[in-house]
Amino acid sequence: MFLKKVSSFTKFYIRQAMANRITLVFTLLFPVLWTLYQGLSAHRATQMSATHLITATIPFTAYIIVSTALEGVALATMATRDSGFLKSFYFVSGSRWPMLYANMLVQTGLVVLENLVYSAFSMFLYHAFSLQLLLLVVLLTIVTFPLVSLFLTCILLLPVRANSLSALGTSLLIILLMLFDVRTSNALLTGLAQLSPYQFIANTLRLFLGDLTLGTLGVEAVVIAIYCVVGFISYQQLNLQNRGRA
Repeated sequence: MFLKKVSSFTKFYIRQAMANRITLVFTLLFPVLWTLYQGLSAHRATQMSATHLITATIPFTAYIIVSTALEGVALATMATRDSGFLKSFYFVSGSRWPMLYANMLVQTGLVVLENLVYSAFSMFLYHAFSLQLLLLVVLLTIVTFPLVSLFLTCILLLPVRANSLSALGTSLLIILLMLFDVRTSNALLTGLAQLSPYQFIANTLRLFLGDLTLGTLGVEAVVIAIYCVVGFISYQQLNLQNRGRA
């Protein structure tokens, strides 16, 4: 019964995603344009090894994952709540979770496609083909996207409308991306930085590449636990009524 509900909502979210194709284009536009600028301005659009290609593309792969999690899952759920549909869907299904799982399923497929397109563009720009990169992109997306999406549902507790957070949220994601490689000696800031979705994705990639240190595994386990707890509590406590005040 639960799977049947998820299947029904999946069809709804597929239609919704196809109706918002412009969002998919803009999610890809920033990484593609910035990568093109970097490659041409630094005259680096030449042959690049697979390892360097993975290093060069992972920040924007992470941006596509986090941006889609924010816009496609968190803010989309908030918009559905603001319109009153979320409450209606809840009464129909008897549970709030099939809706979230169905949307995550659809968005995971879309973000895999987006990252494959971006990876293909990067390989063309840098004249390198890496099957390892393509496989890592698919695996990294499937593993991290649902967890990041679940964590970002914490914004659903804010008493504001989705359109008020959309521009602010996208700007914040770009700022965090620019601060991705910033290092600090402050232990508290270092610990908080580990909770950043970008850092979580980077740490997951290190694990996939074989950097299996005890410290990395420990940090990854703690972050995953926090993401799950925060996401579960946030979505469970979500008020299905329209709480938007701004």
